[in-house]
Amino acid sequence: MTIKLKYLPEKLIVGHDYIDSQHDALFRLFDKIYNAVENDDDLSDLDKVIKKLVDYVSFHFKNEEKLMLKIGYPNLKEHKKEHRIMTRRVYEYLSRFKSENESQRAIIIDINDFIKSWLIEHIADKDMNLAEYLK
Repeated sequence: MTIKLKYLPEKLIVGHDYIDSQHDALFRLFDKIYNAVENDDDLSDLDKVIKKLVDYVSFHFKNEEKLMLKIGYPNLKEHKKEHRIMTRRVYEYLSRFKSENESQRAIIIDINDFIKSWLIEHIADKDMNLAEYLK
């Protein structure tokens, strides 16, 4: 079964439907954030989208780690370490956004840029290695 991906760039498709669908969902959330900033929308509702992004990142990492454990993936420890670092950073951004000590628009741009670039790099390297192991 092949799923239809709308947001995930083709070069980042790892070939595992479950993982790819979750990556696509993450990129969908990035798109919402990006469009809100680009369209100069009211950002007051974006805290819900950011919270959803934070929650979904954690959900995705847990699912990916369960899969790696199940298949005996040899780089599980290193992969989990990267996930923990990323999760910590995402929660720091959420905390900054909620504190309102900085421009929320600037924080949203930082969140979107950092997470998206980190995720692209992570998928292109670590998740592609996992996909190769799954084959």
